[in-house]
Amino acid sequence: MRLLKLSVILSFFVVSTFAKDIKLTEDENKFSITSNSLTGFDFVNQLSEINISKIKQNDIQFIRLNIDGYGENAKNGFASIPVLEQLINIPYGSSVNINIIQ
Repeated sequence: MRLLKLSVILSFFVVSTFAKDIKLTEDENKFSITSNSLTGFDFVNQLSEINISKIKQNDIQFIRLNIDGYGENAKNGFASIPVLEQLINIPYGSSVNINIIQ
């Protein structure tokens, strides 16, 4: 757990120092449902690029992450991070199982 926290902090330091866009794939950002049935569904959320911009406000410098097609949480006092919201109806009495493949 300490290693994970250290790597996240180090990643933000490196990103804020160099502040370049991060290209993940050549494809476009995509959210699609790949299969849908009465008992469940599968979806794919693919990111292609994360845009980074340096912001300076009141002598404080920070970075903003932007992803095409995503909104932001927009709560005052909180970090503005990219958010993808999708409404998914779950029938009463059902259980939810989430598997992250990659």
